Amino acid sequence: MIGFAENTGPKQAVQILKEVEAIFADKGWLQQGLGMEFRPQQTDMAIRVAQAMTMDSSLLFEAGTGVGKSLAYLLPGIAHAVNNGRKLIVSSHTISLQEQVLNKDLKTCRTLFKKTPELQSLADFKATLLIGKGNYLCPQRLQRAIRDKTDLFESKASTELDRLMKWTETTQTGIVQELYPQPTFDVWEWVNADSSQCNRRTCTPDNCFYQKAKEEIGNANVVVINHALLFALLGAGLSPVGILEGSCMLMISSYSTKRTLCLTLQPIILAFRSPKSDCIAC
Repeated sequence: MIGFAENTGPKQAVQILKEVEAIFADKGWLQQGLGMEFRPQQTDMAIRVAQAMTMDSSLLFEAGTGVGKSLAYLLPGIAHAVNNGRKLIVSSHTISLQEQVLNKDLKTCRTLFKKTPELQSLADFKATLLIGKGNYLCPQRLQRAIRDKTDLFESKASTELDRLMKWTETTQTGIVQELYPQPTFDVWEWVNADSSQCNRRTCTPDNCFYQKAKEEIGNANVVVINHALLFALLGAGLSPVGILEGSCMLMISSYSTKRTLCLTLQPIILAFRSPKSDCIAC
């Protein structure tokens, strides 16, 4: 976890630590609410994560299979993010880990919050996925491509454009990975959001999937991203849609971080660390 904010106030720190201890204690809220077994190693990890977050200090934690690592870092992280108005950025190495966090682990956290009266104020936390701009469909570019398709495209490509237009009526995200089969590279290049034509002057959250995703990221408590995109943006001197300021960052599968850094940054030295930064990696 990398933090970019002042230390948490002492009253908030005490509250968060007490909540984490109560969640993971023997016969605690995790056992009562979800029927999960008590795991001393999980409790130790969760408390250390909570301490590092409240103190903006660095932590490297290694734990074996069956410890319950996901809940040990997500539950303290969400509590810290919501109680302090900070974002929790969860960076993973693989798509499967991203999907696990979004579709399984965060749902488990929300269920626990709803079932525990003392934690119900956390139940409405907002989570979203941050992926590269080129993964989103830009409806404005699609409309322009369809309008000009007689001049630009062969009949096969024209059929692809019509399929994409029908897809816009049902998709909630506009992310290309939802499509099967996926459009050809050439067609997607004409309609994705990774273009200067897709910007805040021409596109809004009401008519553009990427602009909608940016708005959701701005309102989210938890943002899930992958190492490669994170380091590529940092290497280019960019903050991922301005989310780093005041955030806590959690690195999952940190054993892969060094290799990802070498592949994405190569000669660039990480320059975003400061005396106020901290890092927790699992």
